[in-house]
Amino acid sequence: MATPPLDDVEMDDTSPPPSILGKRTREYDEDSDGDNDEDTLFIPDEKDMSLVVYGTKSARDDDILDADGEDEGEADMVDDEESADGALDEDDDDQDVYTELTESYPGCAIYDRAIPAVKAQLTDISKTVVALLQAHGDGGKHVESHLSAAKALEEVPSTKRLRVALIGNAGVGKSSTLNAITDIAKLAKSLASGMSCTNLPTEYRNPFTDQAKPYAAIIRYHDSNGIRRLLADYTKDYYLFEFEFDEGWDEETCQMFNKRSKTAFNTLHMLFRDIEEFSTREAAEEYLQKHHMDRSGQALDFMHRACLEMLQTKRNIDGEPSESYQAASLAKLSKQIDPVMGSISSSDQPALWPLVKHISIGVQGSRVLDVMTLIDLPGSSDNNESRAELVKEYIKTCDYIWVVAPISRVIDDGTTFNMVHRYGKLFRGRIMVVTTHSDADIDSKLVAHLRDQGLDVQRWYELNNKCKEEVKKIRQLDEENKRARRKKSRQTKLTMLDTQGKEDELTARRKALRIDELLRFEIIVQARNRYVTDQLRLMLDGHLPKGATLAVSCISTSHYAAIKAGRSLHGCRLSAKGTGVPALRAHALALPAPGVLQALEQYCFEGFNVFLKNAQLWVKTTNLDRRAELLELAKVPLKNLHGRFELRVVTFRDGLKNGLVNALHQHFDVARETALKVLNQKRKKHPSTIRAFVRKHGNHSTKLCPKESWNEQFVKSITGFIDQPWEAFETHRTQSMDQLKDALIQDMRNILPEIAKEHPLSSKALPTARLTGLIEAQVGALNNVFGNNLYPYSQDLRNIRMDVTQDSNKNYFSRTILPVYEECDLDKGSGVVQRCLAKLEAHLSKPRSESPFTKIARSLTVALIKNNAMHMSTAEDSVKKGVETIFESLYAAFDRLIEVTVEEPEERAAREALQNVLGSLEKAHRVAKDMLKGVKGRYPE
Repeated sequence: MATPPLDDVEMDDTSPPPSILGKRTREYDEDSDGDNDEDTLFIPDEKDMSLVVYGTKSARDDDILDADGEDEGEADMVDDEESADGALDEDDDDQDVYTELTESYPGCAIYDRAIPAVKAQLTDISKTVVALLQAHGDGGKHVESHLSAAKALEEVPSTKRLRVALIGNAGVGKSSTLNAITDIAKLAKSLASGMSCTNLPTEYRNPFTDQAKPYAAIIRYHDSNGIRRLLADYTKDYYLFEFEFDEGWDEETCQMFNKRSKTAFNTLHMLFRDIEEFSTREAAEEYLQKHHMDRSGQALDFMHRACLEMLQTKRNIDGEPSESYQAASLAKLSKQIDPVMGSISSSDQPALWPLVKHISIGVQGSRVLDVMTLIDLPGSSDNNESRAELVKEYIKTCDYIWVVAPISRVIDDGTTFNMVHRYGKLFRGRIMVVTTHSDADIDSKLVAHLRDQGLDVQRWYELNNKCKEEVKKIRQLDEENKRARRKKSRQTKLTMLDTQGKEDELTARRKALRIDELLRFEIIVQARNRYVTDQLRLMLDGHLPKGATLAVSCISTSHYAAIKAGRSLHGCRLSAKGTGVPALRAHALALPAPGVLQALEQYCFEGFNVFLKNAQLWVKTTNLDRRAELLELAKVPLKNLHGRFELRVVTFRDGLKNGLVNALHQHFDVARETALKVLNQKRKKHPSTIRAFVRKHGNHSTKLCPKESWNEQFVKSITGFIDQPWEAFETHRTQSMDQLKDALIQDMRNILPEIAKEHPLSSKALPTARLTGLIEAQVGALNNVFGNNLYPYSQDLRNIRMDVTQDSNKNYFSRTILPVYEECDLDKGSGVVQRCLAKLEAHLSKPRSESPFTKIARSLTVALIKNNAMHMSTAEDSVKKGVETIFESLYAAFDRLIEVTVEEPEERAAREALQNVLGSLEKAHRVAKDMLKGVKGRYPE
C-alpha cells in the first residue's frame, strides 16, 4: 500500500504513556562515565549483532548496522543546518527550550492512552496463569504445555522494526534531517569529526540489548573477503592514474582520477604506516611501484594479511571483527570512537577506519528511534565501487526510502527523479521526498514567481504593504521620541508620562510588526512548500503504483535547531510547526502504527482466544475412553500437511515455468537484439570513455559524462518487458497461497464432521461446542500465519526483481559479464578498445543455450524457487512450521480428551486451581477485547 502524503497525518491531542514510547532519559549520572576507561566497553547481545542480508546472512529485527556522519563534501556547502546544530554546548543535553515531548502523537489507535491498559489487562491474565501453574510444576505434560503457552503470552509480541534509508547527494542535509527528526542535536554529527565517517552507512536505532548508558556504538569491520576487495579497489585507483595515464582523458577526467589516486595512496599509507614498506610516503610509493605489474597478487596478499593481523584482537561476530562502546553523552561517545575512526591522528599507529564497514548507534529516549531504524547512507554521488555495492545491499534491507534534496532545486534534481523512478514501484510507493532548506531564498522574486504559477499570494502583498506602512510609523515615532529625549528643558510629570506612553506605543508597534513579518514569511514558505509538493507529485506520481500519491515533506532544520536551542536568527524565525519537522516526525511515527496495532490485535483476539479455549477444554472435560480411531481422525490435518505443501510447490513451479520463465524465453531474441543495439551506440563514445566504463565494470560517470550503467542498458528490454508477466506471476502465487490456506482450514473444520460420520456414538460424548470454538480460534491463528508472511515474502521478491533489473554484484546479468570486463581490463596496447568491444559483442551474441539472457531466466527461476521454499517450509518462521504448530496444538487438545492414563493428583490440583479462576480470566479477556475495539472505533481506518 502506498505511503500517504504527509498532509494526511492527523495529530492526536493526547500523549501516550511512557510504556508505548519512553521519554528521553535524563536521569543518568554522567559523572559515572569514564571517557576512555576500559569499563566503558560493553558486549551487546548476539541478537543485536546479526547483520543484514550480505551474502547468505538474513536480517533480524535487531540487526546491527552502520555509521556515518555528514557525507563527503557536505562541509563545503554553506548550510544553516550546520551552524544551527553547533549551537548547543557539547555536553549540554538538558538545555533544550523545545523538545518533541511537547508534541502530540499522530492520530493512530496504537498511540491512544488506553492502549497500555489493554496490554496490562492481557498480560495480567497470562501472569496469573503462570503463577498458578508454577505452583504445580510436577503436574505432568498437560500442566507443562499450558504453562508454556501462558509464558508465551506474558509479553505483547514485538514487530519487525521498520528500516528507513535516507538517500541523497552530499551536502543536501541528510544528517541535519536525522538530527531534527530524532530531536537530538548533533546525533548524526557526533561521529563526523573526521573523514572516517563521511563515507560509511550509519544506522541509528533503539538501545542495544544490555546497553546501560544513553548512547552506544558498535563498529563493524569488513570480513576477510571484504577487506581484500577494498584493497584491490584502492590499488586499482592508485595505479590507474600513476601508471596507466591515458592521453585521451579530458581535464575533468584527469582531475577525478588524480583525486582518487591520491585518496587511495593516503589511505594505504595511513593503514600500513607501522609497517616498514609503508613507514614513509617514499617507501610506500616505492613498494607500490615495484608491484605494479605483479600479476601474482603478492602485494595484495601481503596487505591483506597485515589487515587481518590488525583486527585479530577484535571480537568476531558472524565472521566480522567488531568492537562496541557506550557513554553518557554524545561528546563522550565521540571521544571514545574518534581514536578508532582516525579522527584523532597518530603519526605512528595505523588508522583502522578504512576497514570499517559500518557503524550502528544505539540511542535511548528518541520517539522515532524507539519505533524504527534510520539509516544515513553515503552520498549517492559516491563513485567508490565497494561503498556503492554496500549501499545497494542496504537498500534491499529497508522498508522505506526517503530521498533528501534542497527545496531550491528538488524539482529538477536528477537524483530525486532517479531514486523515485528506480524504487517507487519496487517499494510499492513506500518512498518519500524530503526537501530541506524550506526557509531559504524567501524574497520578492520568489513571491512573484509563485504568483505567476497561479498560487494565491495576495495575503503576502497585503501584509507586505502593511509592514511597509508600519515601518514608516515606527521610524516617525522613534524620531519623535529621540527629539523629546534630547530636549534640555526640565520635563514635567505630564510630559514624562507622554514620553513613556510613546515609548510603550513604539514597543507595541515593533512587536506587532514582528508578528506580521513572521506571518508574511511563513505564508511564502508554506506557499512554496505546496507548490514544490504539487510539482513533485505531478512529475513523479507516474513512477509509483497506480493510485499512489508521492509523500513529500518540506522542512527547515536550521530553524528547528534554533527553536530547540532557544536561539534567535537573523530575520524571521519559523514556528516549530512551520519548520515541518513535527509533521515529519508524526509521519514517521504513523508508519509502524498499523503493524504494531495488528500484532496487538492478534495477541488479544487470536492468541488469548486459542489459549483460553484450550484451557476451557482441559479444566471442564471428563476424559473419554481412549479410541485410537478417534485420534487418527483428529490427526488428519497433520497427516495431510506435507502433501498439501508439496502440491503447493508443484503448483508454484508450474506457474513459474508456464508464466514468467516462459515469457522470458519468448523474449530472448528481442533482449539480445536490444543489447547489441545498445553496444553499437557505445561504440560512438570516445575510446578513453569506453576504457573507463570497462574498468568500472560498466559503471562510470564524470561531470561531463552523466552516471549510467551499461549493464542495466543491456537488459533494458527485460526491465521494460517484465512488468506484465511479473504481475501475472504475483497473482498466480497469491491465488495458490489462498488455495492452500483454504484447504488447510477445511482439514481442521472436517475433523468433527468426520468423527460424527465414522463414530456417531463416540462423537456424542465429545464437547463438540467447545471443540468447535477451539477449531475456529485456530482458524484465526492460521489466517495470521499466512497474513504475516505476505510482506516478508513480497520484500524478498522485490529484492529478487532488483537482481534482474538493477546493476550490482548480485545482478544476474552483471555476474555473467563480469569476467569479460575483467579480461578486458587486463588487456593493454594498441587496439585495446576495439578488442574490448569485440569481447563484449561476443558475450552478448552467444547462442541461446549459453546466452547471458538465458542465464538470467535460469538464475531467476532458482532464486524464486529457493525463496518460495524458505518462506513456505524451510525457514524457522516459515508458513509450514507455523501451521504445523497450530495442528499439533489442536491434536493435543483431542489427545487430552481421549487420555489413557490416570490423572495424577498434582495435575488434578493444577487443573482444578485453573478451573476456579478461569471464569474471571475469560471475563478479563472480554473486557480487554471490548477496550481494544473501543479504541479502534475512535480512529478512522
